[in-house]
Amino acid sequence: MAVAQTTEFDIVIAGAGMVGASLACLLADTSLRIALIDRLPLTPASDSLEQLSSDKFDPRVSAISQASQQLFRDIGVWDGIAAKRVCNYQAMEVWDAEGTGSISFSATQIREPELGSIVENSIITTMLHNRIAQLENVTAISPFSIDSFETIADEWGSCVQLNAGEGQSIRAGLVVAADGANSKLRQLAHFECREWDYEQHALVTTVRTEREHLNTARQRFLETGPLAFLPLRVAQNDDDQHFCSIVWSMLPEQAERILALSEAEFNTELSAALEFKLGEIQWSDKRFVFPLRQRHAIDYVKDKI
Repeated sequence: MAVAQTTEFDIVIAGAGMVGASLACLLADTSLRIALIDRLPLTPASDSLEQLSSDKFDPRVSAISQASQQLFRDIGVWDGIAAKRVCNYQAMEVWDAEGTGSISFSATQIREPELGSIVENSIITTMLHNRIAQLENVTAISPFSIDSFETIADEWGSCVQLNAGEGQSIRAGLVVAADGANSKLRQLAHFECREWDYEQHALVTTVRTEREHLNTARQRFLETGPLAFLPLRVAQNDDDQHFCSIVWSMLPEQAERILALSEAEFNTELSAALEFKLGEIQWSDKRFVFPLRQRHAIDYVKDKI
């Protein structure tokens, strides 16, 4: 990773999450000067790896398709991700609450070893940040919290200047806003959004099941919203198939009630919601709830952003 000695770059990427960090890695083979900024400090690689080596699971996971796996290979991070903790799933089962409809998919149907992989988000971002630390033309600047921006023009052309606190600023010919659903840069640049509330909340946690998940992703559509069980692995050299990440979409009042349940009460209700396909839920981690909203920017490009 280059040491920040200049405030001028060709491209500034705001947001060091999966999207922003992946883009920075993709641009590493160019001659462009890249800055990756984030309002939060980037965790040192050694600290991140030590944290991920515990038995705790990140409640946020992603289903990585084969196309996304190839992208991560191209930028040199997939081997590190796969060596840490990845669950390749070979099948998917989907059914409704009434028992009137179901569908299943298998990797064998498309002559592939798996349909995709379930990976904890923190593992992906850690490996991306580790890779960025090796890139000569990418400078990570964090914490950098954008307070304002302005377009500056001179006889050589124009650029965007991003301003943070205490007089800190950086300039670039192009700025990429990859700072999340509540993007500060999008708001400052007045990108209008079309958004709506699904009037549902998603409850996420990690559970241990009585039966093995058999590397199968499962989803049941209930009247109040879908319930997904995504298979996890404890470690790449551990074939324990009893852990799943769950995403349970429901009405806000239902989420409030379920969040208040004891662990035993929650485990019982969750087991029944999946129709005991994996037996009893034997353990569940801390539960998190967040509202589900849809957002799309009406325009995705403005001058220099």
